Amino acid sequence: MKPVFKTAAAVVISAGLAFSAQAQVKKKRVRVRTKAPVTAPEKVNVENLEKRYWAPKDKKFKVVQNRSYTKTNKFFLSAMPSMMLNEEYSKGFGMNFGLGYFFNDRWGLELEYQTMSLDSNDLQSELIGLGGFGNNGKTESYYGMTARWMPFYAKMSFLGTRIVYFDLSLGLSVGMMNYEQQFSQAALDADPGRDRDSLGDLQQSTIAYGFDISQSFYLSRKFLLRVDYKHRFYSQDLISGGGSNIGTSEGSRAEDSISLNAGITFIF
Repeated sequence: MKPVFKTAAAVVISAGLAFSAQAQVKKKRVRVRTKAPVTAPEKVNVENLEKRYWAPKDKKFKVVQNRSYTKTNKFFLSAMPSMMLNEEYSKGFGMNFGLGYFFNDRWGLELEYQTMSLDSNDLQSELIGLGGFGNNGKTESYYGMTARWMPFYAKMSFLGTRIVYFDLSLGLSVGMMNYEQQFSQAALDADPGRDRDSLGDLQQSTIAYGFDISQSFYLSRKFLLRVDYKHRFYSQDLISGGGSNIGTSEGSRAEDSISLNAGITFIF
């Protein structure tokens, strides 16, 4: 009976070990997790994102300005002493007056009148001393109209003590230039049979056109310091100013008049 018992015990133990091993294998199989398949990342179209989120609906932009000083629908009056810069045979000063209207902060219209007080310069004096004369017409006055465009308006710090507002305008002008044909009095006196009246009307007028650059600094809401550079073009009819043929026509010549002006503008 003992061998049979031993054999039965061995069978039972072997069956138990086999069952236990099978249970461990099942338990390990349950714990195994499968990994998801690896796929390539989706590409992002940056251009589409920009068009969708950042593309402007209106490509025209304007800067919004909170103007401390405005000119819209206001008149202005200017007075500026003038210094004549490029007269060939003359030198002197003048006075420029302007009355205008601002339609808005960009556009304006101005009526101008400028008077000049000129004398012969050193070059003309030397020519007369040598018995010659520089044929020319001496400008006396100008009146006309100027269309103004003001593209610049800004402010700056003055010595760190105050803020100064200023603007810059560009002007196109058309008007009439008045001048007097010149002659040598000594040459006229040398001819006893002639006098000034024999030379005819020496006062002449001609169309002039030009441009200017105007810089204005706001002293207050009503008063501005104004500095202008004015350049005008016109044509002069010349006469011989000396010699035996004094007073005869010498044709015409293109001229330009340049002046530097500085003064005060009053806005109302």
